[in-house]
Amino acid sequence: MDDISIVRELHQQNRDAYSWMYEKYYKVLLAHADFLLKDETEAEEAVQDVFCKLLQLKNWDHIQNLRPYLYKVLHNYCLARISDTKKAAEKKYLFLRQMEPDITDIPDLQEARQTEMKLGQLLSHLSPQRLRAFHLVYQEGLSYEEAAASLGISKNSIKTHIKLGLRVLRNYGFVLACGFMMSFF
Repeated sequence: MDDISIVRELHQQNRDAYSWMYEKYYKVLLAHADFLLKDETEAEEAVQDVFCKLLQLKNWDHIQNLRPYLYKVLHNYCLARISDTKKAAEKKYLFLRQMEPDITDIPDLQEARQTEMKLGQLLSHLSPQRLRAFHLVYQEGLSYEEAAASLGISKNSIKTHIKLGLRVLRNYGFVLACGFMMSFF
């Protein structure tokens, strides 16, 4: 079905028109959202959210070209989501910085050094490639795609390094050092 017919049917609140629009544009919108958000799961959620919002739209008269309209709605949604994510990360960072004790507030520096040594021992059980993947993803905050590009490997390889690295850390006491380690990364 062509776009003009879909828009006409949408304006008449024909539920089948939503299905036609979804089938016709889901994959291309998903690819666009994945490009913008750089995360497949986030992209799927974004496209689903946009289609859900479109279900609530009552007046389709102002839409003359469906494809550009859908791209623009999705694009704006993704930009808002990126902005929200950045704001949340900044708030979290500021909160963690405020909660981070000064070196003078630590009653026992020896205990802090021991914790740091334990963390170093835990991380020493990781291969250099896994350690680098952890560093890029958790400390530098890169997406899997960006970390993969930096290391010259695939996104799935990064996921595997992270998964296997977490398994190794759990086997060597990750649970005990979890709080300190999360602040480290």
